[in-house]
Amino acid sequence: MKPQGVFRQTGCRDLKQEQEKGRGAPVRYRVCSEWRDGREHVILSDDRTGSEAFIIPGIGCNLIRCRLEGHETIEGPPHLSMLAEYSAEYGVPLLWPPSRIAGGTFAFRGRRYTFPQHEGGHHLHGDIRHLPWEVVSLSASETEGAWMTAALRATDHPGWYAYYPHEVALRLTYRLKEGRISAVLDAVNEGRDEAPYGFGIHPYFTLSGDALEETEVAVPAEFQYDTSELVGIGRLPERTVLCRQLDGGLTVSALPAELDHVLLRLVPGKRECRLTRRRSGIRIVFGFSENLAHAVVFVPEWAHAVSLEPWSSITDAFNSPLPAEWTGLSGLEGGQAVRFEWQWHVERLGQ
Repeated sequence: MKPQGVFRQTGCRDLKQEQEKGRGAPVRYRVCSEWRDGREHVILSDDRTGSEAFIIPGIGCNLIRCRLEGHETIEGPPHLSMLAEYSAEYGVPLLWPPSRIAGGTFAFRGRRYTFPQHEGGHHLHGDIRHLPWEVVSLSASETEGAWMTAALRATDHPGWYAYYPHEVALRLTYRLKEGRISAVLDAVNEGRDEAPYGFGIHPYFTLSGDALEETEVAVPAEFQYDTSELVGIGRLPERTVLCRQLDGGLTVSALPAELDHVLLRLVPGKRECRLTRRRSGIRIVFGFSENLAHAVVFVPEWAHAVSLEPWSSITDAFNSPLPAEWTGLSGLEGGQAVRFEWQWHVERLGQ
């Protein structure tokens, strides 16, 4: 059964072309909604730059494919049927909260929360990554590009609301313009009680056609957290040799193999990471908002990709003994809103 929304039909509808119909004007930006393999695909297109983005609203509003300037940037699932089961392993999963919660439990403002256990007895990456979002608008124009907006409310999902009893509403807009993909996520607490929260994204930047030893990642790292254990960060982060290496650029093959992932505190005022694919002759420039103060570098075993993950809070922030200034532990008070932004584009090397 197809979900309800403002735009639901089989086949592709070119909104910009309809606006220009009869004028003979060239169409640059297009947005359409198609049903493929039983799922709605929202497709944003920029014909002038050969750019295209595919989003699956019904599975976490995951952006599973993004071609910019003719180059693929995101590693999507081999088959769409895999996305529902492995929603954190492909595309651009949205995380609320990011990473693990030890035992799935924590206390906040005197209230005990018990989240589902996803992995090894822990809660992993939140549940908005696989919940269905409602598409509320699709549009395109010559001046604003092609975009879609989708919404998710905790109260609309009894399973989520049962263990996260807060009237939190999320509104996400993806926009394709001038060969660049950008996103804005607004979160508002429409209830009275303060809601604990953390947010992050988990983009899998594809390395298709590129070797790890020829690919370089640069992150404005100031401090590194101890992630020798998957949960339970109990020590303040340190300025390490790896921080200096990543700040200047490090080949992916040189990342420490003994760590599952590298968790970093970023330099204040610097929120831009770079992934240089030398064989392909391109650099992906990935920027995000200041309130995403932490970043993870992760190389998955199941995909030829590198994940650069900006987070607002660290692993298991609500159970950490560290001060909130180092964990990113936050609460959203009644009526309060918070905004997160991110974008990336492709640069050709030598230009």
